[in-house]
Amino acid sequence: MSQAAEKSIEKTAGKRELAKSKNEVLESTENRIAQLVDDGMLHLPPNYSAANALRAAWLILQETQDRNKKPVLEVCTRASIANSLLSMVIQGLDPNRNQCYFIAHGPQLTLRRSYFGTLALAKRLGGVKDAYSEVIYEGDEFEFETERGRKKIVRHKQTLDSIAKGKILGAYVVVEFEDDREDAEVMPMVEIQKAWSKGGGNNPARAEFPGEMAKRTVINRALKRHINSSDDAHLGLVLHYANRNEVDDAEDEIEVESRETANREVLAIDDGKTIDVDTETGEVIDVEPSAVEQAEGLDFSAGPGF
Repeated sequence: MSQAAEKSIEKTAGKRELAKSKNEVLESTENRIAQLVDDGMLHLPPNYSAANALRAAWLILQETQDRNKKPVLEVCTRASIANSLLSMVIQGLDPNRNQCYFIAHGPQLTLRRSYFGTLALAKRLGGVKDAYSEVIYEGDEFEFETERGRKKIVRHKQTLDSIAKGKILGAYVVVEFEDDREDAEVMPMVEIQKAWSKGGGNNPARAEFPGEMAKRTVINRALKRHINSSDDAHLGLVLHYANRNEVDDAEDEIEVESRETANREVLAIDDGKTIDVDTETGEVIDVEPSAVEQAEGLDFSAGPGF
């Protein structure tokens, strides 16, 4: 048999194995989701199709590589692939809308939520209607006040001169809720930079687009707080997956961030450019398993149930 024929046979066998794996993983994930919904432990967002999201994710995974340029579907364990897909659906995220993306961490595939995904989750869990942020430049007229732990932006006036000079003093976000309440978060630039340093501080986007990245950082911090403020009992499972810390320390965060910067472009800038939108700050929000189990009566120690 010729070498070309052998390669053709191997390629055909590989395609069959991939198709078999796809059917098994997607079917097991869909079955697990259906079980959680039937048991009343999961309520999917309106107009969200788990089947469509899973198939879109699988198409993306076929093109996703690890840091060594190897396909993640070949190097990652089936259990980690299934669990990442399960996490995506439980959080109601849509990969076609750049709400999440997949990163290979050694043999483990992990799901990472983007800024867009965090905003979608905050709308679903925290009663958030919208969130908008702005950069504070040196020379701006900026005032805020704090009452009973809540911040309120009183005044922010910019000039072309302050924007042109480009010295950033900080950033803030105003979060609007469905009941017309507002809440604000203000971060000075030194605090933003400390947050970035926890994640390695090597993201080129932060040097090229410091204002945009500063706004994403303060938005992410505010939205995470409101996501975790939800006290609805049936959301315990969603919160568990939303708060899973899949990067254990700063060194691992640097490794993952370098792959994200190399492989993903999801933040659209007004001038048409796109940049990496990793807004993970290294700031870990831990959810103790015992707390989740008490809220839901669930045992997460056994994994997703595949």
